[in-house]
Amino acid sequence: MRKQHILLAIGMIVFVSLFSCSQKAFEWPSNDDFSFEVNYDESAAKVNEEFEIHCKLTNTTERDYHIEHGSETITYDWDGKDEILLLISTMDVFESNGTIERTIKIRPTQAKTCKLVLNASFSVTPEKNSNELKDYNYSKEFMIEVKE
Repeated sequence: MRKQHILLAIGMIVFVSLFSCSQKAFEWPSNDDFSFEVNYDESAAKVNEEFEIHCKLTNTTERDYHIEHGSETITYDWDGKDEILLLISTMDVFESNGTIERTIKIRPTQAKTCKLVLNASFSVTPEKNSNELKDYNYSKEFMIEVKE
């Protein structure tokens, strides 16, 4: 009986050792593993008329990632004024080849050249609720001529 317990214990140790060794260590994605695209019709920027900016952040990898971000992953600054957001943190899974999209609507109030800065910011964690994280920040800047 004692021999069976010893063999069972050895078998469990071997199984746990093999299982723990077979798990691949977490590899942080590179900055190139995500892409940030922005599309808009510049001719649509007219005083007191709303125009849209379409933004898309893509996970170009074959791997899902746990991410942490603010109330919006994609934010903007229009003519030196930051977007007002809630200060909360959200956890999500950014799926393999998945996208995070946002359409931003702006209604200019003056005819002039305005600077538009779009940002996509988030942190990747090795696993859900991990304290270890790496930040990823993408930014696009445009000068937009607002017409009467």
